[in-house]
Amino acid sequence: MHIIIDFDYTLFNTDALRQKLLHTLEPFSVKEIEYRFAERELKVKHLYNIDHHLNMLIHGTAREQAGKIVDDALNHCADCLYADALPFLQEAKKQRAQLTLLSFGNKQWQKRKIDGSGIASYFDEIVLVDTAKQKVLPHLKYIGNHDIIINDRGIEIDKMKQIFPNSKAIWLRREGSAHKNEKCLFFDKETTSLLFQELIH
Repeated sequence: MHIIIDFDYTLFNTDALRQKLLHTLEPFSVKEIEYRFAERELKVKHLYNIDHHLNMLIHGTAREQAGKIVDDALNHCADCLYADALPFLQEAKKQRAQLTLLSFGNKQWQKRKIDGSGIASYFDEIVLVDTAKQKVLPHLKYIGNHDIIINDRGIEIDKMKQIFPNSKAIWLRREGSAHKNEKCLFFDKETTSLLFQELIH
């Protein structure tokens, strides 16, 4: 069994991290409205990166201090994992599943979140991409071994299923996820939580 699982809004509550970072930046008088505006502006031009985001919000000597505080918050962000994430990964390892973490975004930013969440050691393979996920599917180390895809993005599931139609695709629609209502045509199972036995069998 080979499980290919997404990170943001699948294992990791990215909205919770945003709130954590906003709280961290309170001493620098960063308001949520300006934080979100700068975030949107950044995403229009680039893949998101926290360092570029801070450069837009804070200037002068305070920028270095803010960077250190944010780094510490990112190094300890296991509290942003969904409550069912660790039990799912633990059960997957217990069942000797091969686990691939496949995550889209700025590679440095994704790595910082993954490392800070403390879950990297559960995976046999971690693949970070800044292009379409389906392009790397054929090159995954364990591809072809009863593949199960778990993702919150309907559009990504559809594209991956077109490459590997025999894979089992699980569409994870978390409550509050930014992509909960994104169209998905080719999922095999729909769920709102990660429960190993219910999803795999």
